Amino acid sequence: MKKAVITVVLAVSLCLIGLAAAVVWQSAEDNDVQKYIKKTYTDDDHLIYAYPNNPHSQYLSESIGLYMNYLLLIDDQKTFNVLVQQLKNHFFVKKENALYISWVLKENANTNALIDDVRIIAALRKGASQFGENEYAELANKLARTIERQQTADGIYVDYVDWAYNESARRVTLSYLTPDFFYVLKKTVPSKEILTSLDEKKVFFPEYYDLTKRTYSYGAKIHMIDQLLIAINRENVHEPSRAFHKWIIEEWKAEGRIAGQYFRKTAEPAVEYESLAVYAYLEEYFRTTGDGQLAEEVHERSTQLVKNGILKEAHFFDYILYETKKTQ
Repeated sequence: MKKAVITVVLAVSLCLIGLAAAVVWQSAEDNDVQKYIKKTYTDDDHLIYAYPNNPHSQYLSESIGLYMNYLLLIDDQKTFNVLVQQLKNHFFVKKENALYISWVLKENANTNALIDDVRIIAALRKGASQFGENEYAELANKLARTIERQQTADGIYVDYVDWAYNESARRVTLSYLTPDFFYVLKKTVPSKEILTSLDEKKVFFPEYYDLTKRTYSYGAKIHMIDQLLIAINRENVHEPSRAFHKWIIEEWKAEGRIAGQYFRKTAEPAVEYESLAVYAYLEEYFRTTGDGQLAEEVHERSTQLVKNGILKEAHFFDYILYETKKTQ
């Protein structure tokens, strides 16, 4: 009889815990964006997946970091804390004195991604200041120290660490050297030099720097998200990109749209699709360079795409960047 009573009590307790978690996640104060995310991009455990209403798509640390930034904008500490707990419970990987963030939630995942990590570290530090939570700062410091100690080659920060083999990458993806990167890490001068030592006469940037070959790598096709991130990154370190700037303005004015990919050699579109993420970064780039009117035009184009139904298949990355730009 006593065992039966204990079982019932445990069951009720677990139900109450689950109900409490659901209440935290489903707050009456949620705005329309939060409600849409919960309806369209989250599973029964409140984890964010990549594609609308597809819980079989990837669960990415990228998504959590991007959403954390949005929550900072709307000053939602309650949901921000839920995301921190998700990181701790599902994405953090402890190896001796190191603390890593798995880039994807899946069995046997054993690498991180520099761009996602620094985004999360920056959000944690901002959250610590904004919400007065020392725990966020402590987590941020542990994560940053791991990168500083484990994720360099020849004194330069690299894309990832494979903790299963205790090996780091031998390349530096230029789009990863974001303002967050320079904000959260120490001794970034060698990385900055890789970002600034580019041939300004070329319209498009190389994708990455190969530390073994000591050369930049140029793909036949370029992804505009990467190109815009690199241009923004260079502006952040006071390095203008004149050839790219001239081309992107001319392309926008001539076509009224920017494709997701282009051929490097001809600068002609390689695909037909447009992307909310491309436009979010293009808007940011134009605002950074002082081209406010062009930024407004880009924002209007994004709004039109949303009205035309692009959100039906939008990756969470695209959706949350679009909503973040609307909120800023």
